[in-house]
Amino acid sequence: MKMKRFNAIPIKAYVAILLVLCIAIVLLSMQMRRGNTPGACATVLQTFITVAQRPTHGVILVNTVPSVPGKMKMLFSGKMQEGEKSYTVSRELLMQYDYNDAYYPMTVEQSITRARDTLSQTQLDKLFPREGQYLHIKIDRLDENTYAFSDNHSPMFVCTTN
Repeated sequence: MKMKRFNAIPIKAYVAILLVLCIAIVLLSMQMRRGNTPGACATVLQTFITVAQRPTHGVILVNTVPSVPGKMKMLFSGKMQEGEKSYTVSRELLMQYDYNDAYYPMTVEQSITRARDTLSQTQLDKLFPREGQYLHIKIDRLDENTYAFSDNHSPMFVCTTN
C-alpha cells in the first residue's frame, strides 16, 4: 500500500491557511473589543453645587467620544453661575480605560482647557477631573441608543447616541 506524502501539498497553501487564520483571529478580537467600547453619546447636565458656602448652578453639555480602543474623549461645554458671576466651560478630557466586567477604570491622560473657558481662575475648576486622576466608572447599556454612566455610589448621567 502506497502512502501519500505531505510534501505534495505546496508550501503556499500552508502559508495561505495560516494567513487566513491570523486574519480571522484579528477580526474576532476587534469585534469583541468593539462590543466593550462605550459608544459616542451626549447629554445635558444641570448642576446645583455648593462651593465654600456659595450656591453654584450651571448647564453643561457632555459628549463622550471613543477614539481608539482603550481611549475616550469627554467634551464639556456650557455655563456655570456662582452668584452674579457667570463662567463659560469649554474643556476636553483625554482618558485611557480598561474594560473589566461593565466597569471602566479610567485615567485622565490630558485635561485641555479651551480658550473660551473662563472657569480656571475659581474654585469651580476643582469640580472637573485633572490629569492623572483615576475614575472608576460603570457604563451600562440601557437600550440600543442609551448608556448610563455611574460611579460606586450613584448614577452620574444618562446619555444617548445620535
